[in-house]
Amino acid sequence: MALFSLTNRLVAAVLLVGSTAAATAADWDAGAGDNWKTVLAAAKAEGGLVAGACPELADVVGREFKADTGLDITFLPGSSADIGTRLHTEAAAGRISMDVHLGGPSDLDLAKGGKFLALPPLLMLPNVTDTTKWAGGKLTWVDSADQYMVLTAAYLSSRPVINREIVNPASIKTWDDLLKPEFKGKIAAGDPTIPGAGQSAAAYIGSVKGIDFVKRLYSEQQVTLSRDSRQP
Repeated sequence: MALFSLTNRLVAAVLLVGSTAAATAADWDAGAGDNWKTVLAAAKAEGGLVAGACPELADVVGREFKADTGLDITFLPGSSADIGTRLHTEAAAGRISMDVHLGGPSDLDLAKGGKFLALPPLLMLPNVTDTTKWAGGKLTWVDSADQYMVLTAAYLSSRPVINREIVNPASIKTWDDLLKPEFKGKIAAGDPTIPGAGQSAAAYIGSVKGIDFVKRLYSEQQVTLSRDSRQP
């Protein structure tokens, strides 16, 4: 999740608390002080929020956010890839229309370009800042600076598929086996530079084997990349 505008102090506090296991409808802002009340009042005066996120989240997240804060969220239409492209175009023009964007590692170049707000100074609700509320006792970050993009979920949206007519499944027992010379130019994958299954797979491999392994796999093995999720 990356944040952009003044209302984002509220967004950071509210959307992040929705990721904690301990938060309920009754206690999500329990213990919040006067600073929180001031920010909430300012956000209401500013108006609703614009979110670049999966449209499927609109009903549930929009409804609950409205019930908790009194604020509406407008979800931009389009696929994750479309919204990501729009974000980069708007950032290049210096006219970002989104208050919050739920994206992935492909957006980290915007953080390096100074387009994201640092999240830690914006967090204020006790259920967010209390690290005991989070799995592992801490927030998990996508960026190495632990500042700009918090990891709100971890999953693998696809799995490796082996063509048995070409490859003996027994020859691939670990990720390292994919670096064998015989597989050079024979691996296909989703494009890791755009949001979606390809990016999720690359991020997962990176979390298990490290970024250097991902670089070697995609470059040295001449992986064929596709942006069509329907392509077998």
